[in-house]
Amino acid sequence: PWVLVVGFMVLSLSLLVQGLRMKAEEEKSRPVLNTPAVWGLVFFGIYLALLPHLGFLISTPPFFLGLMWLAGERRPLFLAGFSVAIPLFVYAVFQHGFQILLPAYAL
Repeated sequence: PWVLVVGFMVLSLSLLVQGLRMKAEEEKSRPVLNTPAVWGLVFFGIYLALLPHLGFLISTPPFFLGLMWLAGERRPLFLAGFSVAIPLFVYAVFQHGFQILLPAYAL
């Protein structure tokens, strides 16, 4: 799980840096605190808070859905399908490929 946490943190920080380096005209029209990068960090914080209580398989799909929405994806079937399929794939890779048990859900 910590590998995922570190990976998500690196990706979130890179998204924050990208959002803060917007063009000057975009900064004037939109406050810095209302950028996708900041919202990505908010989603990440909520995800980290819920992960120990709900487990990986329950808390990760809404997190991925939020990140894909922030990235500009608007197709509902694509959002729903991939927000569920990606965590299941990651879970299967860790469970069967690496033989590392991830907490599927909280007991």
